[in-house]
Amino acid sequence: TMKIKYLGTAAAEGWPALFCDCPSCQMARELGGKNIRTRAQAVVDGRLLIDFGPDTYLHVIRDGLKLHEINHCIVTHGHCDHFYATDLMMKARPYAQSGSAAPFHVYGTKRIGELYKRMRDVDDDCENLDDCVKLSEIYPFQPFSVLNYRVTPLRAAHDPAECCLIFLIEDEAGKTLLYGNDTAYFPEETWEQLRGRRLDLVSLDCTMGILGDGATHMGWNGDVRTKERLEAMGCVHDNTVFILNHFSHNCGHGLSHEEMEALAAPKGFLVACDGFTAEV
Repeated sequence: TMKIKYLGTAAAEGWPALFCDCPSCQMARELGGKNIRTRAQAVVDGRLLIDFGPDTYLHVIRDGLKLHEINHCIVTHGHCDHFYATDLMMKARPYAQSGSAAPFHVYGTKRIGELYKRMRDVDDDCENLDDCVKLSEIYPFQPFSVLNYRVTPLRAAHDPAECCLIFLIEDEAGKTLLYGNDTAYFPEETWEQLRGRRLDLVSLDCTMGILGDGATHMGWNGDVRTKERLEAMGCVHDNTVFILNHFSHNCGHGLSHEEMEALAAPKGFLVACDGFTAEV
C-alpha cells in the first residue's frame, strides 16, 4: 500500500490568510477545525516529503512529522510557500545536534538550486551545511529514483517564469499516485505522458474554488474536467481515489470544508484538510 498524508492544504497566504479579514477568512476563524489550512505540504508513507514550505516546523509540532528521520524531499516549484530554503540550515550545526546522520536530499529544478544558493550567499552561518543538505536537479518527463519510488516530474501550467512540476509517484508494487496541485488544466505534453498510466490516487488543485479555472490554478470545473478526461483515457479504475487539495480564501464565495465536501462527493471527490490521510 501507499499512504499520503496532507500536512498543509492551503495556497500561499494560508486560510485564514495571514493579514486578511475577508468574509472567507472570518468564516474559517469562526468555524475552526478543518477550515484552518496551512501552506501546502504532504508526505508519502511517512518518508518522502513533498515540498518544503514555511509551515514545515508547524507540521513537525502539530502533525508529528518526524523530519529528523526523513532524508528525501521532492519540490514542485520555487514559490516561497513550497520552498523555504532558509529552514534547510536547521539541519546543520549549530542548529541540529542529533537526528539522522544522512544528508537531507532535495530534488528540484534549476530554480530550486538558484534559491538555495541565494540563501547560502546571504544567510548561511552553519558549520557543516555541505554535509547536511544535498541538491539534485530534476527535469520534466525525466524519471528518477528515490528510496523505493520511481518519480516522474510532469510539467505544470503555473508560473511561466519558471519550470513548475507535478509528480507521478510509483512504488515497487506498482501503486501510483499523481500529486497535481499548483497547476491550471494540464499542458497537452503532460496529458501525453499520462496516456497508458494506471493511477490509484489523483490529487488535484482546487485553488479557484467555484470561481472557474484560472491561468495558473484549477477550480472545481477544471477538477471535474480533468477527472472525466482521465476516465476517458482509461487512466483510472473503479477504486481510484480522487482528492481535492490546495484551497484559497481568494476563491470568491469561499465554501467551508463541509460545503466543499457536499459539492465534491456526488462527483466522486474527497476533500483534503490538514492532517487528512488516504491509502491505496
